[in-house]
Amino acid sequence: RRMLEVRLRTLDPASAWAITVRNNLAQAIQLQGRLLEAIALLRENEELTRTHGDVESPQYLIGVNNLASLMEQSGDYDASIRMFRLVLDRAQSAPNASADPHMATWRQNLGRSLMLAGRLDEAWPLLDKGIEGGSDATDVTIEKGRRLIHLAEWMRRSARPHEALQFVDQAEAMFATTFPPNHPRFGGTARMRGLILRDQDKLELAETELRHAHDILSKGVGPDANSTLDNDLQLADVLIARKQLTEARKFVQHVSELAAQRFVENSPTRKQLASLTERLRGI
Repeated sequence: RRMLEVRLRTLDPASAWAITVRNNLAQAIQLQGRLLEAIALLRENEELTRTHGDVESPQYLIGVNNLASLMEQSGDYDASIRMFRLVLDRAQSAPNASADPHMATWRQNLGRSLMLAGRLDEAWPLLDKGIEGGSDATDVTIEKGRRLIHLAEWMRRSARPHEALQFVDQAEAMFATTFPPNHPRFGGTARMRGLILRDQDKLELAETELRHAHDILSKGVGPDANSTLDNDLQLADVLIARKQLTEARKFVQHVSELAAQRFVENSPTRKQLASLTERLRGI
C-alpha cells in the first residue's frame, strides 16, 4: 500500500508500475482470504487499462482472466461469464490464435462458468472439445485433468452419475502422474466424488469423500479458502442428513463468519449457507 501511494504521487494510475503494484497488493489481500477486496483492485486495473486503450496485449487478457476467476470464486457468474467470453473472443480473433498456448484454458474457463451458472447446453461444446498436445507436458496434463473434472461436474448436474464418476476416476489418474497425493487437485476430485455420491443418496460414502476433501484442501489452500468453505457447506449438508448436527453447526458457523468477505451476496454459496442455517434453526 505504501509503495502504491508513493508511486501515484508522480505516475499515472494506469502506468505499468502502478498496475504491477496494484496486482501485487491484490494478491496479498486475496491470500488473506479477503476476496472481494482483491477483486476491487483487479477491477480497477482492468478499467484503467481498458480506458487507456491497451487491450490488445496478452497481459491484458491474462489480467481479465485472473479477475474473472476471482469473480467466479466469489459466486458472481454473470460477471465471470462476461469476462471469460471477452478473453476467449479476443484470443480467437487474434492473428496468431492457432498458436496461443492459453486457448484451451480460455475455452475451459468460459465453459466452466457457464456450467456453474446452470447453462449446461452452452457449456458443453466448450468443455467437450479435447485438449491438444502430448501428455508428457505438465501444463497439458493439468489442462486435460481440469477438463475431466469439468466434464464430471457437467454429468453430475445432468443427473448422469455413473459417467460423472468415470470422469472423476480418469482425472484422478491423470493428476497422479504429476502431483503428490496431498495436492489440492485431489481435494477437488474427492469433493466431486462426494457430491456425486450425495446425489445418489449414498450419504456415508459421501461423508467420507467430503471429509477427505476437507483435510486436503485445509492443508493445501487453507481452512478459510473459498474452495474449502464450499466443500465444508456440502459436508454440513450431508452431516445434517445423517443427524450429526453438532458438527454440522460448527462448519456452518465457520463459513458464516467469513462469507461476506469471500462471496457476493446472491452467490450460490451464500444462498446455501442461508438454507443450511435455517434448517439447523428448525431442528
